[in-house]
Amino acid sequence: MRSAALVSLPRPHGDRGPAADPASTSVPPTPPRRPGLPRRGVLAGPGEPAADRVILVVDDQAGAARALARSLRRGGFRVLHAAEGAQVPRLMQEVSVDLVVADLREPGAGGPLLSTWLSDNEPNVPFVFLVESPTVDEVVLALELGAVGVLVTPVEPGALTATLRRAWDERDLRLAAVAAVAERERAQRRMVRTTQQFEQALDVAHVVFQPVADVRSGLVSSYEALVRSPLLGDGSAHPFLTLAHRLGRTQQVDEAVRQAVASVLHLRPEWERVFVNSAPDLLRDGWLGTVEDPLQPHAGRVVFDLASQLPLDGGPAWIEGLRRLRQAGYGLAADDVGAALPFPATMMALKPDYVKLRMIDLSQALAQPGRRRYLRFLVDMAHEAGAQVVAVGVQHQGDRDLALELGCDLMQGFLIGAPIGPGRDAEDACRLRRSRRGRP
Repeated sequence: MRSAALVSLPRPHGDRGPAADPASTSVPPTPPRRPGLPRRGVLAGPGEPAADRVILVVDDQAGAARALARSLRRGGFRVLHAAEGAQVPRLMQEVSVDLVVADLREPGAGGPLLSTWLSDNEPNVPFVFLVESPTVDEVVLALELGAVGVLVTPVEPGALTATLRRAWDERDLRLAAVAAVAERERAQRRMVRTTQQFEQALDVAHVVFQPVADVRSGLVSSYEALVRSPLLGDGSAHPFLTLAHRLGRTQQVDEAVRQAVASVLHLRPEWERVFVNSAPDLLRDGWLGTVEDPLQPHAGRVVFDLASQLPLDGGPAWIEGLRRLRQAGYGLAADDVGAALPFPATMMALKPDYVKLRMIDLSQALAQPGRRRYLRFLVDMAHEAGAQVVAVGVQHQGDRDLALELGCDLMQGFLIGAPIGPGRDAEDACRLRRSRRGRP
């Protein structure tokens, strides 16, 4: 509980007795205010109490201070009085003050010194100067010191009301600015932490390869490249890729993955093909198909997985990207077919070499005969277009049986094998923290 000795506070509205002498009135307890929660100021309308604001009046002339205090109390404000500026630091430590009204000509620690202390120690508290018959130089000085306004004594009610409105607006603006700066600093700290986490994750990130087998024979001939970072868990690339997306570094990760895959393919000439997941901006990447493209020597063994959610009317850049990938010799796979866009439209737009069906869609076909017919239709359409169908997420023998029944050509999942490293002699090749001509 805070209190301030030898200062006055407003009487209750029902008290019509004579005003107490500011020098002899003790302060009733003032409830503490929670820091960081500014109150939006509104002046009282007719017959309404004012907002619960505390105004500190600093004036060595008791008569002028009492007159101003009465005007403020009639508006419902809480009023403190200090006879000199030297009392202000102690009072403001004990009571949360919303506005300071000070005599510009007060001797000793007068207006200039008080404004300096307020600016250094209570920058969010606006202040107003009182002055009798001010000169132009004094008004200019008050404003240069940062005062919200200048009140000429005796204070007229209209001038007081207008000044208080400016003071509350100024306080709200200052508190909003402080809150904005604090939030910006918090965001910067979060960004620094996220960047540090990403850099640490990138240091240990690498590519693993999940086997892709023939549905009928079970023989493994291909692999899918998957990103893993032990720092964020080995089971999924999602946390690592989420950090990259937040930092706008997805393209960097994509390029690093392609560099790693190229290095592994050089060491594993027996691998027939490798599927590589790519971000949607792949089709706008001018690096692919050029002399700087590390995958170019292996283009005939690389299949880029393109999400079936890609826009079918992506414009010239999208069409040119597809043309360039085809011309370079890369294969294309429509990934997650059935999850978003109608498959016939996807087939017409991408003309993929491979179509990947999620095992969850295949599993749902067991309980829904109509869906089973639809999935069989998708498989037949893919075959008619010259594409092979890959069942993704095959975990059990029943999954393989269903994939075989539907006519799928290839399968991948833990039934075939978990993601593996490319072998001890290729361990360093699969790391993402590599560089080539300035690229990651």
